[in-house]
This record gives sequence, structure tokens and C-alpha cells, in this order.
Amino acid sequence: MLLSLILLLYLSFGAALFNYLERDNEIREKSKYAKLLKSVRASLCGKDAKQCNDLDRLLELHGNLSAAGLLSQRERFDISGAFFFAGTLISTIGFGISTPRTTIGRMSTIIYGVIGCTCCVLFFNLFLERVITVLTFILSCLDGIEDFWRPSLYKVFAILFTICGSFMFISAYFYSATEGWSYTDSLYFCFIGFGTIGFGDFVPNQQVNYKYSSHLIRLANFFILSFGASSVYCLFNVSSIVVRQLLNWLIKRIDIKINDPVFCWRRKPQRYMGLGLRPPQGLYISENDNGDVLLSLKDFLMNNRNSIVELHKQLIKSAEKNTSNEDKITANRVGPMGMLNEAFGDI
Repeated sequence: MLLSLILLLYLSFGAALFNYLERDNEIREKSKYAKLLKSVRASLCGKDAKQCNDLDRLLELHGNLSAAGLLSQRERFDISGAFFFAGTLISTIGFGISTPRTTIGRMSTIIYGVIGCTCCVLFFNLFLERVITVLTFILSCLDGIEDFWRPSLYKVFAILFTICGSFMFISAYFYSATEGWSYTDSLYFCFIGFGTIGFGDFVPNQQVNYKYSSHLIRLANFFILSFGASSVYCLFNVSSIVVRQLLNWLIKRIDIKINDPVFCWRRKPQRYMGLGLRPPQGLYISENDNGDVLLSLKDFLMNNRNSIVELHKQLIKSAEKNTSNEDKITANRVGPMGMLNEAFGDI
């Protein structure tokens, strides 16, 4: 519930932020396009309605072909283009620059995507497991092996953050040099691509002629996107554990504030003998009691032997219930969360 509230607040903050940053520019671009279109219509069509309709149809056709990627001189579904499409499909990046336009192609995309995305998620999980194993070995060599030793979650997070950040900055130089983008645009593309967001406003390997060997550039782009997406996947999973611990700490702080007598009108009732059992019949502990009304251990056991037997039975049932729950599938025992729980302990 707390996480849902935080996500809702974060989404609201994002909506306000991008509304402030992008809305004015969008209005200016629309106004500029409307003025240009009006000027072109006046110079080419004049008052001829038929020519204006033909111009509108031409602009609509041009927009559709451009969105489908059919205006580019480079084929979208040659061998290298089809390989690029298949890679963006199973990795869930989906730049959108290449899309199937036939019915059988779209139906085949569904079947191919179900199998491919499943295998790709499995690959990401295995990559995460290998990375955690390597980092655990490195940290164990640095810290020294002790009984019940566990790697520090925050050290692993810092290492992964450094690796992903460094690789992203280096890759941005590569795309800036090969694609002709600015460095900020290249850095933006690296995050969008590595995070498998894939807006499609920047897509590599779309030029016909490159300064360098196009085959080497395509091969390098494949390995960069593969390693970048796998690394950022690991970072996101470890970051989620850090956020989870932060939320647990926040919940504990909120619970302390609620139970604090300064912030709460009702005082928490005192427990008899600190064991959570009911006091013997006829014994009452008032809120003003200073703790002098205590029974001896022998009297306590004699007066509460039935309660102790019942408590013993409840503990046995609870243990049997916990044992049966070990075979149940939970979010903390499968997938990335299960791997991280095994590596860092009960988190």
C-alpha cells in the first residue's frame, strides 16, 4: 500500500515535471508547422480546392510511410534488418522503427515473441545470478571469509551502479562518433535502449553509408545493447532491494511514531510478566501500578499451567504450518528476488 502511494506520488511529480519542460516546446513546434503548412498551401494551391486536397493526401501518405520506415533507402527486413527486429522484439526494447505489416507477420510475431521473451528473461536472470556470484567472490576475498558471511547489499549496488554508469558514458561516445548524434542525445539513447524502454526517436544502424565499416558497427551495436540491457537489468533488481529496505525502515519509523505516548493519546496496555499471557483470575494491573505486584515464578506457573499447555500446542501448530509453507511459491523465492534473497540473506 505504501509503495503504491509512493508510485502514485512519483507519477504525479513526473507528470508535472514533463508538462513544465515539454508542453511549451510542443506548442511552439505545432504553431511553427501550422504556419509553414499554411504558407505552402498558399503558394502551391492558392484557392484551388482540388490541389489542396491532393496536397493533404500527399502529406498524409508521406507521414504514414515515414512512420513505417518505408522512406529510408535501407531495407528494414533484409537479413541484418530482420535480425535487428528480432533482437528488439525478444529483449522487449521495441524501437518501433521496424514493424510487421502483413497479417501473417503480426501473428508470427506473437508466437515468436512469447517464446523469445521468455528465453530472454531467463537469460537476464542467469546473467544476474552470474554477476552476483562474481561480485560475492570478489567481496569475500576483500572482506575475508567468516561464518555466515553475506555480501553487503550496498557495496554490490555501488559496484553495479559504477559499472552501468561507466559503460553508458563510454557507449555514448561510440554512438556519437558513429551515428553523428550529439553526446547528450547519445547518452539519452543509451539509457532508453539499456533500460528496454525503446521510444524509437533515436535508432542506430539506420544510415546507408558510415565512416567506418558498417558490419563492424552493427556487430558492436549488438554487443553494446546486449551487455547494456543485461547490466541495467541487474542494477534495477538490486536497486529494488535497496528501495524495499528503505520502505521497511520508513514503515518502522512510522510505527514507532504511532506507538509513541507523546503522539498517541491511548497508552499501550501493559503485558503481564512480559510473556503475553493472561494474568491469574483476580489479579489486576492498573496503569499506575509501579510493578510491585509480581508473583513468584512457582505461583505463576501453577496458576497458568493451562495457558502454558495451550501456548505449547499453538507453537507446535505454528511450526507445522511454517514447515508446510516452505513448499509454497512466493515472490521472495522465485525469479530475481529469490536469487537476491539467497545471496544477501532474508531481505
